[in-house]
Amino acid sequence: MAKPFLCRLGLAQISVNPAYADELVSCIQEPTFPAAENEKIGLFSVSGLEEIGQLQRNLGEKYIAHLNRKIESVVRFAAKNGVELLVFPEYSIPSETLPLC
Repeated sequence: MAKPFLCRLGLAQISVNPAYADELVSCIQEPTFPAAENEKIGLFSVSGLEEIGQLQRNLGEKYIAHLNRKIESVVRFAAKNGVELLVFPEYSIPSETLPLC
């Protein structure tokens, strides 16, 4: 008979912008959503301008830094309480934050 495998599981419900991007929108750089599938709105409608592109990159970097501080706090709390597997909501962790996890 196999020994049971026990694992302390933590579920984190956090408030985030979806970590999602496609050719129309990046929710990390600008949390707006197109009304129609092919509609470009917000900064993405003028993203070809260098100044707008830089603004989008700055917004993304600031948001990732903010999110990393939040995630680091959650991870530290979970580790302090013996959590072995920490689960976050779908699309909540951008790839830039994965090394922190």
